[in-house]
Amino acid sequence: MGYDIIQDYFAKEENVEMTRSVMLEIGVLLEKKHGFTHQQMADYIDFALNRFLTPGVTDTVARISRAPIRKLGHEDRLVGPAVQCEERGLENGLIIKGIAAAFMFDVKEDEQSVELLEYVKEHGIEEAVTHFTEIEKGSRIFDEIIKNYHELEEKCNK
Repeated sequence: MGYDIIQDYFAKEENVEMTRSVMLEIGVLLEKKHGFTHQQMADYIDFALNRFLTPGVTDTVARISRAPIRKLGHEDRLVGPAVQCEERGLENGLIIKGIAAAFMFDVKEDEQSVELLEYVKEHGIEEAVTHFTEIEKGSRIFDEIIKNYHELEEKCNK
């Protein structure tokens, strides 16, 4: 947290590995759904990460993370894979952390960020999760999102 440029985030090897691990969780789902091999997914993940590691190429966290409400949609890039992993009994803990973090995305120039944060402030995180993700309250995945959100909130407030 606290990065403006994505390359600064990826300058720390632990952040590269965390991102790789999240992508591998989604990769396992894609292997099961579409028949990709583990090596094909690993190669694609390396390719995708290398875009952010290329010297001289910079991109902002705000641009990459923009439109968080869309990304929290039930069929979109965060919630969709998390729910599908859940349905198949696949690991999704890191994806869930990403979902929780999306509820904290704070960029004043991003209309969806402002709307999302206002909704959380007005209705609380539990209502926000069900409203934006369509994940059923009381489900395991719902409870994990809430738990991770509060852990991140505590970490950010230190």
